[in-house]
Amino acid sequence: PNMSPAPMVMTVNNFTDNTNQNIGVSVQTEWQLGENNYLIAGTGIQTDDLDGSTNTYQNMTIMGRPYSNSASFTDIEASQNTFYAFLSNETILPADLTATYGVRFTSVKTSLDKYDIIGDEGYPTGSDTSSNTSFNFGLVWRGIEDLAVRANWGQGFRVANAEDKYYLTTMGGGTIEPNPDLDPETSNNFELGARYTGDKLDLDVAAFLSLADDYINTKTIGDMRYRYENVGKATTYGIELTASYELPYNITPYASMTWMRRQFDYGGILGETYDTGTPDFTYRAGVRYEHDFGLWTFTADTYARGATDRDEESESEGVITKTHHAGYTTANIELGALFGDKRQYSVTAAVLNIFDKEYYVNDSLPEAGVHAVVTANARF
Repeated sequence: PNMSPAPMVMTVNNFTDNTNQNIGVSVQTEWQLGENNYLIAGTGIQTDDLDGSTNTYQNMTIMGRPYSNSASFTDIEASQNTFYAFLSNETILPADLTATYGVRFTSVKTSLDKYDIIGDEGYPTGSDTSSNTSFNFGLVWRGIEDLAVRANWGQGFRVANAEDKYYLTTMGGGTIEPNPDLDPETSNNFELGARYTGDKLDLDVAAFLSLADDYINTKTIGDMRYRYENVGKATTYGIELTASYELPYNITPYASMTWMRRQFDYGGILGETYDTGTPDFTYRAGVRYEHDFGLWTFTADTYARGATDRDEESESEGVITKTHHAGYTTANIELGALFGDKRQYSVTAAVLNIFDKEYYVNDSLPEAGVHAVVTANARF
C-alpha cells in the first residue's frame, strides 16, 4: 500500500462559548362580559441577550510538514427586545357553536451591540425594528358529547432572532452564516380538526395549511456551508394525528404522527420545489407513567421519536445542488417530580438519544449524540 503522506491537509478547530439570557414579563386580565362573552386582554415584554465568543484555529500541512497556522477570535454582543399586546374574545353562539377571535400587535427590536474579530475585520453595529398587527378567528362545534370539531384561521409573524442575523455558527463540521438583512416572515394559517375526549381514549386529528411569505430557512451555499435566507413563498400542508389511552395503574401509551409537505418558491433558476429538507413523516410513540405519593408526584416518559428521509435542493451562483439525509429514530427517557399544592414546581431529568444515533433535523448541523438534560420549572 502507498503509505506516503497526503499532499495537503487542512485542520480547523473551533471553540465556542455562548450565553443567551432570556427575561420576560407578561400581564393578563380576564373579563366576563355578560353571559356569552369572555374577553382576555394582555401585554408583555421579553428581552433576549446574546453574549458569545468563538476561537478558530487553522493548521495546514503539505506532504506531512507544517505549512501555515492562523487563528481568529470573535466576540459578539447582540440583543432582541419584544413588546406585544393582544385581545382575545370568546363568544358562545347558538347551535352548540363557540367563536374565538382576536388581534395581536408585536414590535421587535434587534440590535448588534458589538462584533469584534481579532485577526480579521469586524462588523458595524446597529439595530432595526419590525412591527406587525395580526388577527385570528375560529369556530368550535360541540353538538356531540365528548367530541369537538374546530376550524381556525390565524396570521403569523416571525422575526429572525439575534443568532440568525448576526452570529456565525461553526460546529459539527458545518458552518452557518448569519444574515443581517433577513426580513420578517408572515403567514396565513388554516386548520380543520376534531378531538374526541372519552373516559380513557383521547384522539385528535387535524388538517392544516400554511401560506408564508419571506419564509426564513437555511440555504446551502457551499460544501458544508449554509446561510439564513428568506424564501420568496412557502406552502405547507399536512395532517396531524395524536392518540392516547389510559390503562390501569396510571400507565398511558400514546402516539403522534404528522404527514407534511412543504413547497418553496425561490423564483429564478430553482423556481418551485418540494425538496425543501422536510420529511414526509415525523412521529413519536411512548408510554407515560404517573404516581402520586401525596407530597409529590413521580412521572416517567419513555418514548421513541423520529422522521423519514428527506431531500433539499438549493442554488448558489447558478449551480443547483441536492442534499439527502436518511431517516432516523431515537430512544429517550424522562423522569420527573412535581411538587406544591397545585404541582406548580417540577424537576425533570432526561437521557436523550440513548443509542447515540447520528442524525440531522436540518442540513446544517448534526444533532447531539447521547446526552442528559436537567430542567426545573415553577409556575406563579
